[in-house]
Amino acid sequence: MNKDKTATENKYTLVSSALTSNKGKRLLGMTSTVLILCLFIFFVIKPTISTILETQQQIIDSQLIIGQLDTKTENLNKLRVQYSKIQDDLPILMNAVPAEPDVESLFGQIQTVAQKSNVSITKLENSEVAIAKNNGDQQNDNKFSFSVGGEGSPESISEFLEDLVGMERVIDINTFLITTSTTEGGTSNGFDIQSTAFFQK
Repeated sequence: MNKDKTATENKYTLVSSALTSNKGKRLLGMTSTVLILCLFIFFVIKPTISTILETQQQIIDSQLIIGQLDTKTENLNKLRVQYSKIQDDLPILMNAVPAEPDVESLFGQIQTVAQKSNVSITKLENSEVAIAKNNGDQQNDNKFSFSVGGEGSPESISEFLEDLVGMERVIDINTFLITTSTTEGGTSNGFDIQSTAFFQK
């Protein structure tokens, strides 16, 4: 029993003397330094590295977005150049196929053409205009039918038909019928036109 006690005391004495010696002090100092460094790395450097990595990823993402914006800007500039080239033609296009049916304007143009061609208009009627219902299923909802009837000499009727086709407004002539009748006053020439006008949806 005394032997065990003596052996234990000897061990403590050896450890105590090792710790109090210069070599022991240096070993303890190095151990505590390594421990402090590990704690410093864990609590200070690790979050800093994480922040640096996140910042680098944000920079990469920002560069990607800037690249996409540059491409969009370049495309917009190209569109601007193309638009400036056709800008003068846009009113002609809008008159050719207006945004609305604009039946009154069309009939006004027809009346002007008739006066110029020396033709007398006796009938000018339009069908009910189909209004687009935005259901995507309707076909031909961007046009309407109309009919024109009148009288004039064969030359006047021919000129009227030519000017009608050459109007600003885009129309499609479906049928053209000429009638000649003899009366006491002489020969009378009549015409009947079934046509289609277009507008944007």
